[in-house]
Amino acid sequence: MLLAVAAISGPARAHAYLLSADPPPGASLLESPQTVQFSFSEEIDPRWSTFALYDAQGQLLRELNFITKEDGLDVAISLEPLPQGVYTIAWKVLSAIDGHITKGVYSFGVGASPSPGDLIETNAEALLRVLSRWVHYLALMVWGGALVFSQLAYEAFSVKALWWLWGLATLTTISELVLYIHSVGELSALVGTVAGIIFLVKLGGLTGAGVTALIKRRWGWLETLLSLGTVSLGAASSHSAALKDSLAIALDVAHLLAGTIWAGGLLAVGVLLRRRPEGVPWGVVLLRFSRWALLSVAIIVGSGIYLASRHIFTVSALWETGWGRWLVLKLVLLMAILLLAARNLRQARRPDDIDGVYRRVWGEFFGIIGVLGAAAALTLSPPPPIPPTILVHQAGEMRIALEIAPLRVGPARFVVRIRDDLGHPIPQVQRVILEFLYVENQELGALPVVAAEKSKGDFEVSGSYLSLVGRWQITVRVRQSDRAEDLTAPFVIQVSSRGL
Repeated sequence: MLLAVAAISGPARAHAYLLSADPPPGASLLESPQTVQFSFSEEIDPRWSTFALYDAQGQLLRELNFITKEDGLDVAISLEPLPQGVYTIAWKVLSAIDGHITKGVYSFGVGASPSPGDLIETNAEALLRVLSRWVHYLALMVWGGALVFSQLAYEAFSVKALWWLWGLATLTTISELVLYIHSVGELSALVGTVAGIIFLVKLGGLTGAGVTALIKRRWGWLETLLSLGTVSLGAASSHSAALKDSLAIALDVAHLLAGTIWAGGLLAVGVLLRRRPEGVPWGVVLLRFSRWALLSVAIIVGSGIYLASRHIFTVSALWETGWGRWLVLKLVLLMAILLLAARNLRQARRPDDIDGVYRRVWGEFFGIIGVLGAAAALTLSPPPPIPPTILVHQAGEMRIALEIAPLRVGPARFVVRIRDDLGHPIPQVQRVILEFLYVENQELGALPVVAAEKSKGDFEVSGSYLSLVGRWQITVRVRQSDRAEDLTAPFVIQVSSRGL
């Protein structure tokens, strides 16, 4: 009788579960999808089913419109264009077959807009972009620093010379903008990307400074403030901005402004010492600038230590990565400059060796040019990757290690390594499933993902499964051929928006 009933009955269904999705769960997409397709195991009732979109901070963005197809198994969800980020669709559906509610989450990432750091493809392009960024930094900082020196210490430059510096800063900004448009390939990148908008704002600041100086026929405090504002915009497209760390961005601005005051002031002192005009109170001028230079150096060193700590997670990254090697070069040059600066600071109190001060000032200035070159390479080099987070669960004689790289919202790689007490792979493993559950809102449901076996005992899955900031539980389920039940290893983690 049991066999007869089984023969005439249809396939057993256990509520309406998500079978597949297009794009697949955890996908990292270059552009925002217009629709997302879900396929369920049972026909759903659209009247009692909902689909909601959340951002990476766990904020509800909107309830989503959807259409069920004729069979009721497939759902097409409409999406408005989404900016760069990681998103989660929380679904809750009512099965039209058994009347049960099921729920779960589906996550995906929308890729970043092209940035200067992403556009280096060949050595020639990389060299051109570094040189362009180098000259751009130098022109902006020398122009701004020269204006600051004129307001705080002494008018070392004529109005005509300041116009030349302004012209160089404007020209290099335009060249950077042209290179960016060429790299992206679309003129719309000027208003459609953060980098493009920053270039436009820089040009606006330069234009405003030039217009006001032309009207007044002199360079004053307004033009000086506009120049410093233009320089500080570099922090908006830096690695600190990518971290979305307010303190890091503020310190990056301070870093740029301090470097501007120091570099532009050194050029002004060097020009004055070369001309040696009569009536210059050298003792007052050198001492006044030395005080500002000392404050600038303190800010540069302090902010630099913090900013480096936000990008360097291991000491070996200093010589194993391009970003780290450029940082080391920058530090070596800075140390050499500081030795010259210390000697000049002592000499400023007794300006009896003007020739010695003259040589060391120009030595400092050319050293800063080298530092700016290393800084230009730094901004166009990817920072060292965040080291993987490794969690271990011991279950009897089995050791289950979960490696997450990186531990943050967005695309990540999850590797499960299963070993015995001696460190040998366990051959009886048939399947490994990773189940992602957002602990801070368990109403969203869990997302199970089958890991692919990469080698004996190693299973891997990649994607944007950690799509919300907060606490997550990743449960690793291991199915073995010699066990009736799956072995589970729960791991609870704290996920941030930008890593460590």
